[in-house]
Amino acid sequence: MDQTVLITGGSGGLGRAVVATFAANGWRVVVLDVRPAELQGAEVVQADLADAGAVARAVEAATGEADAPLRAVA
Repeated sequence: MDQTVLITGGSGGLGRAVVATFAANGWRVVVLDVRPAELQGAEVVQADLADAGAVARAVEAATGEADAPLRAVA
């Protein structure tokens, strides 16, 4: 994993497919979602997009890995 993607709404039907595709292709996946979920191959940050502090925590989680910089947002 040498690159990170931050995915919003990753626990829904389409979101799970996006998470699975990125994870299968070797990406480090950080998911920002209002619903708590366990997603294989992803780190989930429970957050509401309307809450600036929660979004900041998710972005911090996505940018915190020096070996896998944030390269995409989906």
